Amino acid sequence: MIRLIVLTAVVLTSFCLPAFAQYEKATQYLGVFELASKQRLLADTCLLENMKKLSQWLVTYKSEKGHFPEAGSEQEQAQLFLQTYLQANPYMPNSSFKIRFVDDLGLNQQNCEHWQQISAPSLKAAPGTITVITNNENLLLIWGAGADMRPLVDTKTGKYQTVIIDSDTLN
Repeated sequence: MIRLIVLTAVVLTSFCLPAFAQYEKATQYLGVFELASKQRLLADTCLLENMKKLSQWLVTYKSEKGHFPEAGSEQEQAQLFLQTYLQANPYMPNSSFKIRFVDDLGLNQQNCEHWQQISAPSLKAAPGTITVITNNENLLLIWGAGADMRPLVDTKTGKYQTVIIDSDTLN
């Protein structure tokens, strides 16, 4: 009888302790995952705020100069200024957001609305990069690359978070 109790205790200990250790390890991993998830959410929020701030700056630029920054020196000067104007890149510590301008003469309102639903496969960039796509006339599409190097996604709607500026509709 005593042998049976000792044997049962040994068997239970050999099965339960590893399971408990695995449970504790899983709980630790879950805590790390939750922390990483919160950090990513904060970084995504910061990126979205910078996209909005950039769009406001571009609208002001357009109202003052009569056009959006044009390819060449205007866009280069805008990039330099905006790197100090916007918050630091939360995806890459100790670095600023990278802003890039891309000319797409075929960009139209329909493309922009489509890209909010289904992101183009070519929309990839280093985390924290803000891309301004322009048709060099009246339209800008701004998107920011999240931690996965793809455009940010609104978790509630499933749509890509882009900012569209159509200067024809501005006052």
